[in-house]
Amino acid sequence: MKEPRPKNRRLYLSGSNSCLATHHKQNYQQASPLGFFDSLPHELIFNIFHFASTEDLSKLSISSVALSHLVRNFLSCKSILKCFLWSKFSHTKLNARWHLVDRLFTELGLLLKRSTFLLPTRERLVLMGKFTTKIYQVINVEKSHKLFCLGNFYSMFTKGWSQKECGWAFKMVMEHFKIKSKLATVLTSAPGTFPEIEYEIRTFLCHVFVTNSNNITEHGLYLEFILKPYPLVHQAKILYLMHGPADTDNGLVDWQEMSSPLPDTGITSMDNCSSLALAIKILFGQSSWSEGSVNSVLKELTDCPQEWTTRNVAKLLLLCGEAICFNFVVSIALNGKMREVANIFVTLSMIIKEENLQMAWLLNLVHRVCRSLKNTHDINSLLDAIPELYKDLTVDLQEIPDAEEPS
Repeated sequence: MKEPRPKNRRLYLSGSNSCLATHHKQNYQQASPLGFFDSLPHELIFNIFHFASTEDLSKLSISSVALSHLVRNFLSCKSILKCFLWSKFSHTKLNARWHLVDRLFTELGLLLKRSTFLLPTRERLVLMGKFTTKIYQVINVEKSHKLFCLGNFYSMFTKGWSQKECGWAFKMVMEHFKIKSKLATVLTSAPGTFPEIEYEIRTFLCHVFVTNSNNITEHGLYLEFILKPYPLVHQAKILYLMHGPADTDNGLVDWQEMSSPLPDTGITSMDNCSSLALAIKILFGQSSWSEGSVNSVLKELTDCPQEWTTRNVAKLLLLCGEAICFNFVVSIALNGKMREVANIFVTLSMIIKEENLQMAWLLNLVHRVCRSLKNTHDINSLLDAIPELYKDLTVDLQEIPDAEEPS
């Protein structure tokens, strides 16, 4: 006996095929690395990404290789990325809350870091260069703050990298923004010849590499990257260019202040020396810099661009600390320049008195220098020169006329 055929056999088969197709599609979507995203066109996925926060996209990019590739494609599309960045920057209200902008750049650095994690370092650096160029085209703020934001981005992107990889990143950034060629122009010219370029280099090197360093070791590493390729004279000039006195209102490096004989106002000039002193101390703490090399740079620095006044030299030495100060003074004493050493000691005593510091530090320094001298004659010459300079200083002070009282 034959089985009854269904009345609507075509409908039955059609429904069966539809169920099978749906089941097959669900299995395919589950097997796909993108899941249900795989059924959507990339244009629609990118539109969805526009509504996601930077932090969410960063987490999404480390959830799978396929999603990381998708986020990376999203960031590589110029028109899409421009709209995405503009929406983020307009949301933070640039002129209202700068700390939100700084935080956003840090998040963007983490986003690019995670989305390019599986790529070779050199490919990641190429993408970073393109990404920062697009950011520059979108954000419209003053240049100094733009560089500081770039420093936040760069610091997060390279965080945890090896010294070799950081060196590659440094070279790429220097060449991408043409800082290396501009620095060569400044170093081969007299100080102040190209004031705008000088200040541009100063703000770029400080804001991008130095200010946003994660720790002292990283700070020293980038100082080494900046200084090592150049001879001693140029190293001193770069240090002054980066950390010396500057007129921030007019955007000019002040090349004359440290050699100017005019009296200073104490605290302000100490502040102008503090950044230089910090850089010298960081170099002194680097294993790749010997005490002799740091001392040589310091000697060249105090003659850049002209010989500094003894007062400014003494203030820098005081801020550098006893170890650096001792090496500097002893090297002068061993060359037989006792009066110059005595002049530094006398000036140090005056600054210590003005700043209400402990004079025991200076007495210990004098004692250590005397013990380092080879013969008694040199020791006596130094100790005789100190009171002579105090005597000359007293006479000079007595010859200064009293200020006229207002009528």
